[in-house]
Amino acid sequence: MIKKSIIFFMILAGFGLLLRFFLINPTVGFLSKSRDFESAEKQILTDLKNREDKTAFNRAQRILRTDPENNFAIWAKAEVLRRRYDFKESQELLEQVLAKDPDHTLSQISLAYIYYNDSKLDEATRLLKQCLGQKDLSSQNRAMVYILIGSINAKRINSSAMIDKLFFAVNIKKYFIQALEISPELPEVHLGLGTYFLLAPQIMGGNVDKSIEHLEIAIKLSPQFSTPYMRLSQAYKKKGDMEKAEFYRQKAVKIEPGIDKLKNLQ
Repeated sequence: MIKKSIIFFMILAGFGLLLRFFLINPTVGFLSKSRDFESAEKQILTDLKNREDKTAFNRAQRILRTDPENNFAIWAKAEVLRRRYDFKESQELLEQVLAKDPDHTLSQISLAYIYYNDSKLDEATRLLKQCLGQKDLSSQNRAMVYILIGSINAKRINSSAMIDKLFFAVNIKKYFIQALEISPELPEVHLGLGTYFLLAPQIMGGNVDKSIEHLEIAIKLSPQFSTPYMRLSQAYKKKGDMEKAEFYRQKAVKIEPGIDKLKNLQ
């Protein structure tokens, strides 16, 4: 009996020391939580890069269940919704993040894409310029900004006077090349260049073989990314290889049913 009492008090004493340790060092528990979050953030970013959107969405939801105000998780959820073409809900979430943190780069880039898709090109450009003004902008985020600015220039061509078309055309390729130089590991960079070489007239550097080269790299970097397959289908169709064109169209549709009907990919 005495022996049991001694053991009991030793356990209590040990617990007391442990509790005292956490009270004196309150960061210890938070450090563990911080490391867990950093790990989850990296996993989500990897999932999004690999187009494992469902997995990324579920990871973000798990974070939000315990931390509903977590800006990164809200952005990740919004980014998946954007990729699903649920632009309205995605925009609401992104604006929620930016209301709290106006310099949240990932949200600025995602919202700029939504503005670009809605042809609100001035609003998109404003957000992207804000991103470029940030001193700690990562190379990958900078590359994504360049890709979007290049895409905006491409869209402006359709509504510009003839004298302005050449200016915007030159700037499309310039921004895509800058993106390639700083982040060649991004599939979006190769998709951008592949699309440029596919759609640009020959006098402006259009080249179907270069298009195919970059689109194949984009697919190698992210095999679940449907858009490069669709563009590759169009490239082979332009080249006259209808068998390969249909093969890659089916690949794209298998990943994302209905992608071959999207107007912006016609």
